[in-house]
Amino acid sequence: MQYSSELFTYLPRLRRYARVICGGRAAGDDLVAAVIQRLELSPVNLSSDPLVGLFEILVTLWAESAGTDAEWNRKGALETGGGGGAVAALSVSNRQAYLLVELEGFSHEQVARMLKTDVAEINALYSEAGEIISKQPAVDVLIVEDDVFVAEDLKLIVADLGHHVVGIARTASEAVALSQSVVPELILCDISLADGSSGIVAVNEIFGGEAAPVVFITSSPERLLTGRNEEPAFIIRKPYSPEQVRAITGQVLLCRVENQSYRDAELES
Repeated sequence: MQYSSELFTYLPRLRRYARVICGGRAAGDDLVAAVIQRLELSPVNLSSDPLVGLFEILVTLWAESAGTDAEWNRKGALETGGGGGAVAALSVSNRQAYLLVELEGFSHEQVARMLKTDVAEINALYSEAGEIISKQPAVDVLIVEDDVFVAEDLKLIVADLGHHVVGIARTASEAVALSQSVVPELILCDISLADGSSGIVAVNEIFGGEAAPVVFITSSPERLLTGRNEEPAFIIRKPYSPEQVRAITGQVLLCRVENQSYRDAELES
């Protein structure tokens, strides 16, 4: 069976999810490349539900690379100094179940097929993950969005999560100016802003080109999935749902903690 049509249709969505679950552009794109290689080596029938079939391969490959839940938890406990916390508590299975439902909109039945378990187990994993993510420490959030209604909606979602909105910017220059008084720990950012400026430019100036905790919320995600090195890892398509914002925000902050623990471990070694 030829997979070109299915992959062409679903490749942007696979890449977006892979980047989120892996916590980065390069690792996510490598994961999608591994999906393609798996299909070439071991052809499967995707005709009944191509999208679910492709995601099933992707989540299986990521779980294989991430290790078992027990291995993931032991690694998290070690990287956080033995305290565990949110990193250790949110296992491979928890993370997959939650993001597949909230971010990608799959049913619990579809996720059960992907994770090769039953619906009762997915219900438990999903509920546990949602509770863990809701208990993350509060952070300072900057919203960069020129649509006043979208900006206020995002502000309400962020506040409901317990985070603090330090400001709302309508242009790149406003975003940079706001960040000079309080450096945001998370940015929710549109691409095209009120004066024709770019949210990408604003983010790069704020963080000096370093890897940044940013979620791009845009009606044109394909503009950020072109294969260029500067592409971000975390993207939500407009119109979004509050559940998508909560899910991807939680993942960004978890990745932020994990990446910091990796850097701390390297400094100690």
